[in-house]
Amino acid sequence: MHTKNLGNCTRNWGALLASVAVSSLCLAPPAHATSGGVRAQDAAGSLAVSLGDSYIAGEGVRWFGNSLSEDGGDTVTNRENRLSLPGWMERNPDLYSGKSRDEIFPDGTYNSKESGKTAEPGCHRSDAAEIHTAGIGHAGRTRNLACSGATTDDILTNEYRGEKPQIQQLDSLLRSADVDTVVVSIGGNDLDLSGLVEDCAKKYFSAGVIGGTCDGANPLAKPDAPEYTSLQEKVGKVLTKVRETFKDRGKTQPRIILQGYPRPIAKKEDLRPIPSVSSRYQNLGYPFKDESVDLLQQVSKHLNNALRKAASLASVNYLDTTEAFQGHELGHKNSVLQVKDGETSDGRAKGKYGPESLEWTRWVDNLGVIGDEQRKRESLHPNYLGTQSEAACLTSFIKQMTKTGAHYTGTCHIGKADGAKQAGPDQTVAAVTEETPRTGIHR
Repeated sequence: MHTKNLGNCTRNWGALLASVAVSSLCLAPPAHATSGGVRAQDAAGSLAVSLGDSYIAGEGVRWFGNSLSEDGGDTVTNRENRLSLPGWMERNPDLYSGKSRDEIFPDGTYNSKESGKTAEPGCHRSDAAEIHTAGIGHAGRTRNLACSGATTDDILTNEYRGEKPQIQQLDSLLRSADVDTVVVSIGGNDLDLSGLVEDCAKKYFSAGVIGGTCDGANPLAKPDAPEYTSLQEKVGKVLTKVRETFKDRGKTQPRIILQGYPRPIAKKEDLRPIPSVSSRYQNLGYPFKDESVDLLQQVSKHLNNALRKAASLASVNYLDTTEAFQGHELGHKNSVLQVKDGETSDGRAKGKYGPESLEWTRWVDNLGVIGDEQRKRESLHPNYLGTQSEAACLTSFIKQMTKTGAHYTGTCHIGKADGAKQAGPDQTVAAVTEETPRTGIHR
């Protein structure tokens, strides 16, 4: 196995993850899908809108599995800004082959701040984000207002990364457009999960580390920790404010969906066989000891339980995406790393494995002292395949939400086509139950 020495950085411990949240679709989004902003033609039909943090904004969506041959660590090679595509995309030359990143992502790829513009720090919205690639919205009419690194306060009151609070952006949108669906994904940054992941990685690389937060004594290991109660209340305020914003504008109440977080890393019993724990990062991009894995799995579970309770108390719909990557989490024994399988005539890498075989979570990337901050930010986020799986589940969920005045709970699971050994991300579906709302709501 080759050493993953990305960005010419050695794999010693350094700065980690500036922003990490344990928070039959085609790659190219609809031509009218943009990262944000309001245009006159929106008034002609209802929109679907996403609010929240990096997991739904699209951080990491530019990646297509994890590969040992990333040609310097970027999806885009140094050869004339051409995409380095796995084999399954190479087999669709009319859609992808030979096209530049700007051709496939016309609105600025992963770090668009607004249509046609890129800016740092920016909100790192992807033009292939979940809201754009899910089969929702009228004629694909969608808006992504989510922002990488956002907390509940950044939805409600704070200006963040040079933008107004997301709820104000939604209010502005409603002045000239109708919105019938709002999908919210928030909470991971309120719990400072990036700090927790950083501590766990530090513990992995530093023998005999005493103290820190990455052990069973962490308060977040307990399901009844006050942090989860506080988060539940904060998310409840977000959901209430969304509803009030529509009421204040005299708009019909939208279909509101609170979405949980997928499990990004494989459980220790499901890890791909490797020589030792000490080689997990070397071989898997997975810098966690067993006790850290247990803690991260517990926190992920308790976080989603808190979100489920918040949705129930607010009488909005809840989509549990915990299993949206099942079998394709980072390091899972049923998935593989992409390998180089020859090159095309113009030098673009040609992969061997299709989406049903690859990991759907971006590995923990670029831990060197001198490294690419963007790739650190993308660590443990859904890559394109993971986002496609979430989008397919969201599509399935919405199709089953048929009654006005009811709210629904959906649980993602990966289906299989007849005769298929493995399922692709477009086959993720939602198992749905209907609940009677606590309060009268329209959608």
